[in-house]
Amino acid sequence: MGVESIEPDIEAALGVLGDGTRGAEWAWAETVLRQAGPAAWPGLAEAVVCGADESAQRAGVLLGFAHVTDEIRIRMSYLLDEDPRERRESVFALGWRGSAMAPFARVLATMLDDPDPSVVAEAVGAFARIGRVTVPVLREVRRSTLSSRRAALAALAEIGWDTIDPWDVRVLTRLITAKSRAEIPQPFYPDAEWYALRTTDRDAVLRAFDLSDPVPVTMRAGFERWFTRRTTPPGPWLLDELADHRQCGQMFVAPVLDGWTLVFGKPKHMYHDDTAEEDYEHDAQQRRCVDLSRQFGTIYWYVQIFNGGCGDWTGWCAAERGTLTRYYHHDFSEGAVEVGNPLTAEAGLREPDGAGLLGLMNSHLPRETMLSLLGTQPDYDDRDLDDTAYVAAQQIWSDQVRAALADVGVDVLPTRSASLIAERTTVGLDELGPGTSVEGHGVLALTECGRRWGHRGAFPL
Repeated sequence: MGVESIEPDIEAALGVLGDGTRGAEWAWAETVLRQAGPAAWPGLAEAVVCGADESAQRAGVLLGFAHVTDEIRIRMSYLLDEDPRERRESVFALGWRGSAMAPFARVLATMLDDPDPSVVAEAVGAFARIGRVTVPVLREVRRSTLSSRRAALAALAEIGWDTIDPWDVRVLTRLITAKSRAEIPQPFYPDAEWYALRTTDRDAVLRAFDLSDPVPVTMRAGFERWFTRRTTPPGPWLLDELADHRQCGQMFVAPVLDGWTLVFGKPKHMYHDDTAEEDYEHDAQQRRCVDLSRQFGTIYWYVQIFNGGCGDWTGWCAAERGTLTRYYHHDFSEGAVEVGNPLTAEAGLREPDGAGLLGLMNSHLPRETMLSLLGTQPDYDDRDLDDTAYVAAQQIWSDQVRAALADVGVDVLPTRSASLIAERTTVGLDELGPGTSVEGHGVLALTECGRRWGHRGAFPL
C-alpha cells in the first residue's frame, strides 16, 4: 500500500492518538501508525512535543522510546523549531553524543527531509556518529517512497558501504561503470595531500601504499573528499577526533592522467606516529618520497591545505631514483623548511605571506581605488555562489587587482603553491578538462586503518 493511499488513515490515527481514545479505536490507530512506518514519524514527533502526556507517551513508544521524559520532549521541540539554525544545532547535538542517542533514530530520520539542505547534511552526519545501531531505521526509510530515501542512502554509506541494500549496490555499480567510461575530467581545487607517480601500473601503486580492497569510482567521487569546499564543507563527523579514522581510512588512486598516476590521501603511518621529534614529519615525508622513487623512478608529493589564511600551508617534495632532489614546506607559524635547490618550476614565484593582495593594495593603491576594488570582491559567505562560481569570480577579481597594481608600477608575482608547482611539474588539477588524457579508471582503496572499518562515505558520482 503506497504512502499516498494511507495518508488519510495516518491523519485519522494521529487524531485518535491526540484525543486519548482508548479501546478498539486506539488498537486500530496503533496498527495504522506502525504499518505506516516513516510516513507517520513526523506526526508522532509532533505528538510527543505538543500532545498531552498520555498521547506523548503513546507516540514515544511508537517512535522507539521506552518512556518519554521532559528531556526527550525538549530535545524534540528544538528539532521542530522554525529556525533552521536551531534545527541544525539540535541535530548536531544528537550526533555529538554518539550511540547514546540511538533511541532518537526515528525522530532523527524525519530531519532527512528537512527543507534546509544544511540540516539534512547534519542529519546524515549524526547518523554516521550514532552508528550501526541506526541501520534498521535507515533501511526502513530507504525502502519507503519518501523523498528522504536518498538522504537515507547517504547516511547508510557514511556508516559503511556494507550496510547498503544489495539491490542499491548493483545499481550504483552499474552507474559508476557507465559514468566512468564517459567522464571528462573537471577542474579540481585540492585541499589535500597527493602524490604523482610516473607509472601506469595501478597494482604496483596499491602495493606500494599498502592499500587493499580497491573499489572503482568516478573521478568526481574520488576527488570529493579532498576538494576545497566553501558552501558544503565536510561535516565534523569526518574531521574531528570522533571520526574513527575516516581521514586516514581510504586513499583515492586516480586514473592515469597525462601519464601520471595521482594518489590522494595520507598513508596510515604518516598520520599516527606522534612519538617522534618536531621535525619528524618533514624527515618522514622526504624518506617516503625517496623510497617510492626507488620503485617508480620519478615521484612528487604535494600538500595544499586551506585553514583560514594564516593557518594555510603548502609544500612539495621531489625524488628521482632514490635521491631527494627538493623539499619545500611553508606555513605561517613555522615559515619555510627547504632542502635542495629550487625546482625550475619555482622560478618567478614569490614566498607566501599573510598579507597577499590585500596587503599590496593597502601599501600601494590610492584609497579610493582600493575601496572600489574591495567593494567588488566576491563574498566568501555568499551561498548563492557555488564553489566553482566563487573560484571563477575570485580569479576575475584578483586579475583586476593585479592590473590596478601594475598601473602603479607594482608587478605581482604568482605565489608559491602546491597547485601551481603541480601544474608545472606533473598535472595541473585546476586545468583538468577535455584535453587531459585519461587511461583506466580511479579506485578508492583501504589503508591499514580502513581495513578495520571497511569502506565508508557518501560521494557524488
